[in-house]
Formats: sequence, C-alpha cells, structure tokens
Amino acid sequence: MAHSRLAGRGAGEHQSNVFLNASTGKFTSQAIRKAGELGWRAQQFLPIGSNFVPTILKPAGLDNAKGAISATPTKSVGDPEWANDPAYLEWLAFMKKYYPDGDIEDQLNFTGWNIAVLMTKVLEACGNDLSRQNIMKQATALKNVALPGLIPGITVNTSPDDYRLITSLRPQRFDGERWVPMSGTMAAQ
Repeated sequence: MAHSRLAGRGAGEHQSNVFLNASTGKFTSQAIRKAGELGWRAQQFLPIGSNFVPTILKPAGLDNAKGAISATPTKSVGDPEWANDPAYLEWLAFMKKYYPDGDIEDQLNFTGWNIAVLMTKVLEACGNDLSRQNIMKQATALKNVALPGLIPGITVNTSPDDYRLITSLRPQRFDGERWVPMSGTMAAQ
C-alpha cells in the first residue's frame, strides 16, 4: 500500500522527508534500493546491524544510500580509515591463517572475531574457576575493556545490573563510498 501511494505522488505533493529504515539484511538493501527507484530522497537512518557497505549498501546501490546516517561502535571492514590499523591487520592475519575461505568484506566475520577476543578475556579472568557463577561474575564486571575491533575510545563496561557491552557509538554519514565520522562518540541509550 505504501509503495503505490508513494509511486503515485506528483512532483508537487508532499512526501515524508525522514526514512527510519529499521530492517535487517537483504530487506534493508531492498528498501534502500526501492526508495532510490522511486526517487524518494528522504534522510535515511540505518541501524547498526544494517550499515555494512559490502553486504548491505552495495547490493542496494551505493548512490541510493548516499547521505544515510547511522552509528557504530566498531571499525568498518574494508574502510581505508583502518587499512593500517594494527588491530585490523591482526584480524586480517587471523582470517588468512584460520579462515582463509572467509569473506574479509563481511562485517559479521570481524564482529565474531571481536566477540571471541572478549570471551577470551572473560575466560582468562576466570582463572581455573570456570563455574557458571564465576563466568557471570567476570562477564558482569568488565571495566573499560578495549577490544581490537572497537573504534578507539569505545570500551566494554558491564555490571551485575547492566549487561550492555557497548554504551557509546560514533555517528556517521555515508558519502556514497564509505562511512564518514560526523563527530566523536555519543552515549547509546
């Protein structure tokens, strides 16, 4: 229904100027592409899990995503900003050694590695006591833990009352090729 109403609008009719694209995966790509096909140039906002350039925005058409706004706590795979970053290079070496057939353009491969690094830190903090209680105790007592895949300045912090790993994000705007930081980090609520 929304498609037919948008498609039938004349040049002088009003359209929404904000598109909160709260979808994931291929549905995000489809929505971005359709908005572009319709000529709907609303300000798009994309969630964290739907802002991956190679797997979401390229299939949508990079020009269709130009100007979109999102936020992220992590470095973006394939982005020139991180090309010489030691932690990013460490991940590439890990992929080459342990998962050579893995797609180094897939942000989820990078995220999985980053979570594995975090889990290793938790297990190391447990020492020889790998009981459920101690694992939970260590996992809910993380303070300013820097992870290699996080943007510098963003750290992991948890407590027994707050299990959220990430409480800061960096806002960014897509320039048609890559995500460009809009400012420093902001609190994620």
